[in-house]
Amino acid sequence: MKARAAILAALATAAFAWIFSVHTAAVFSGADDMRMIDFIRRHGRAGAAGERLVERGPILDCNGATLSAAVPGERWARSCPLGEAGVHPVGVFGRNPTGCERVLDSVLSRPSPGDPSSGGSVRLSLDSSLQRAAYALLEGRRGAVVAIEPRSGRILAAASSPGWDPCGRPDARQVADGCFVNRAFDGLYPPGSVFKIFTAAAAIDRGLDPVYDCPAGGFSPEPGSPPVRDSEAAAWRRRGAVWKGFGRIGMEKAFAHSSNVYFAKLGCALGADAFDAAAEAMRLRGGFSLMERGGESLQARGAGIPRPHGDAELAAAAIGQGRLQLTPLCVALLTAAVACDGAVPAPTIDAEAPPRVLARAFKPATAEKVRKMMRAAAAGGTARGCDIPGTPVCAKTGTAQTGSGEDHAWFTCFAPCDDPAIVVTVLVENGGFGAKTAMPVARELLLKAERLGYFGREPRGTEDEP
Repeated sequence: MKARAAILAALATAAFAWIFSVHTAAVFSGADDMRMIDFIRRHGRAGAAGERLVERGPILDCNGATLSAAVPGERWARSCPLGEAGVHPVGVFGRNPTGCERVLDSVLSRPSPGDPSSGGSVRLSLDSSLQRAAYALLEGRRGAVVAIEPRSGRILAAASSPGWDPCGRPDARQVADGCFVNRAFDGLYPPGSVFKIFTAAAAIDRGLDPVYDCPAGGFSPEPGSPPVRDSEAAAWRRRGAVWKGFGRIGMEKAFAHSSNVYFAKLGCALGADAFDAAAEAMRLRGGFSLMERGGESLQARGAGIPRPHGDAELAAAAIGQGRLQLTPLCVALLTAAVACDGAVPAPTIDAEAPPRVLARAFKPATAEKVRKMMRAAAAGGTARGCDIPGTPVCAKTGTAQTGSGEDHAWFTCFAPCDDPAIVVTVLVENGGFGAKTAMPVARELLLKAERLGYFGREPRGTEDEP
């Protein structure tokens, strides 16, 4: 009886395996049903017919370089040449894929029309050379670097540190430092003085261009509220000297030297209604879809720009403090709007996506005035030293108070000034002064972009080195 039962069980198993393999082949040859592939992956059927039939397709960068591909002989293992530098945007493949590996699953795991044994391929807008360089320049510090083409909105680099090896597991230190957070797309931070780009544009768009007295003692926006002061007052005091303040200055000088007193007063003059309307016009609050395939999408978080209540909140928001929180991508888009005559590009990581304007944030004449102020900041203000040989840069520094610990360091810029080809935004958590910590990262990435030919010059040498 036992032998008979064993024979019947073996026959039933063989019949099931034959039916399963025929059904799998039929499904895959039709190339329009992902359910069986999903079943195979999630239930670990390593020896099933589907595993043998489909090799998951590659993810490529904008130049056709491999970002993620199948390992020969291991249908569901992946080779990831960028390593931890690309883990956040490219993603991790497995039973619960992340990033672009998740969004593109229906393309990569579905047999391509010309070869049913291989999945389709997808090209991203990322430049692997810029992505690798951006991550390396962070030197293991917590932070993010975003580089985009201002006119198209295509994301060329989106580095978030720390990362981890997508073919392995993060170590304890990486986990403790928040390696699972994509700081470039989802990290919310007080923007500090880089937000003065917004305040300046909102004010100029409404005809405001005042001259204010900016004394060393600062400005109290409401009776009894702590005064808003310029950083120079504390810096001089630490040296045992007394700073006299900026005196009476206009917006251009205030922007170049990043006067908190001036912009706090400007925010109060702007008013809550105009501030809120300008924030709405920027379209940064709602978040962004960076890529869509097969009903899945890669999302990036929007900015937290609450409506200010009272002059104290207005003054804080105008200098990028208070309840205000932006992602590095949002700051890059704000910078791109200045480079593109007031048009905010729709961000995308999809190389096939056509350029699209997300919003008309402010007038072209306003953008031109802010460009001149950003150029003045780079030529002789807080951002001096960021220019690269033969290419003038428009820039703004930021040093954002965190409430506890060292300030966050920000830097955002675009180049060349007269024909913007790239926007670079850098955040270094608890990095201190933006000009000291974040600006060198941005400048080195601009130099890399120049060598790669982004500024209209021929690329110089190979840029495939780690």
